[in-house]
Amino acid sequence: DFYQQLTLADDEPLLHLHIVTDAPVNLRALIFVPGTRERTQAHLRPEYGLTLYSRKVLIQEHNKELLPEHLRFVEGVVDSEDLPLNVSRETVQGNPLMRQMRRALTGRVHKEIKALAENDAEKFRRFWEEFGIFVKEGVVTDPASQELLVDLLRFRSSRTGNDGWVSLKEYAARMQEGQEVIYYVLGGDLKSLAHSPHLDYFRAHDIEVLYLVDAIDGFVTTSLRDYEGKALQNVDDANLVLPADDESAVQPASDAAPVSSAQFDALVKRFLSVLGDRVKSVREAKVLVDSPCRLVSDEESYERDLERFRRLTEEGYTAPAKVLELNRKHAIIANLALALEKNPNEPLLPAAIEQLFDNALLLEGLHANPVEMVAHIQQLLAAAVAAKA
Repeated sequence: DFYQQLTLADDEPLLHLHIVTDAPVNLRALIFVPGTRERTQAHLRPEYGLTLYSRKVLIQEHNKELLPEHLRFVEGVVDSEDLPLNVSRETVQGNPLMRQMRRALTGRVHKEIKALAENDAEKFRRFWEEFGIFVKEGVVTDPASQELLVDLLRFRSSRTGNDGWVSLKEYAARMQEGQEVIYYVLGGDLKSLAHSPHLDYFRAHDIEVLYLVDAIDGFVTTSLRDYEGKALQNVDDANLVLPADDESAVQPASDAAPVSSAQFDALVKRFLSVLGDRVKSVREAKVLVDSPCRLVSDEESYERDLERFRRLTEEGYTAPAKVLELNRKHAIIANLALALEKNPNEPLLPAAIEQLFDNALLLEGLHANPVEMVAHIQQLLAAAVAAKA
């Protein structure tokens, strides 16, 4: 009842804490984690923070100093007899007692959320789906709390799909023998990631990959470089670290005739001539199985993890050119190489190359204007229909 009176909510809180301490600071608090986050989104409730009292006298309604910003979804009241009654709202921020109260409250809230994760999986799932974005924000913006927050992180993965969540601890526990890296893939949505060509190798070898779809995830991976000594690596990395005993991918059966090195090299040159500076280079793929091609980042920098965020926030942002990798044993690539050798002036070759590149951009979420694909699609359709007529 008090929670509903305090927050004007009509549901029950997901979690509540009753805190009573006398040392190192006198503190009485009732803290609530709401059932939903909708009320706490900035555009719906611009003011956030705990209600602060001194000896039951109201000092400040929305105090933002008692908890770090990544816990701004938390509601509650705090009373302390150590705060002087004549403290003003302007000076309360600089009061050294506030720092002690902040440490005590933050530590207790983190401890209770961690206990929820360990003891009540269903309730924590509800917490994560409502407030997980704030936990990620804390990992990025609050280095002092990162060690406490990292075990709260949850992700969809190639093993859980849309139905479950996995923690970094759970992922590490089921890593395959010889696997020393935690793999992840960044994308706009789960459906796109499920069809990502970057996952070919991992699907073929049953290696789990974390799906990162929130805009903030690029900052999470740049802030959290490893977990318990295991590096986090984007499967978009051209220098992908694969399990030591399993460097080769399973190749699918192909109806196309084998392609010689000379034929493949000629096709690479044609790709380069058609695509120009839109790609950094074109080369043979080592990890593709069912996909004809993929785009990878050549740089070892973590800057590529921020590309999606920059596309969402920077007007006119242009993604840097990537490396295009071709699956030499895929039927499409093999047949293109054979068609090029048979007739270098084949008019469908440029259209097919453009379409493959457009497909790769689309799967990466990088295509600036998918409408431009229509002309190439129609040209290829016309040729396919004519061949069957």
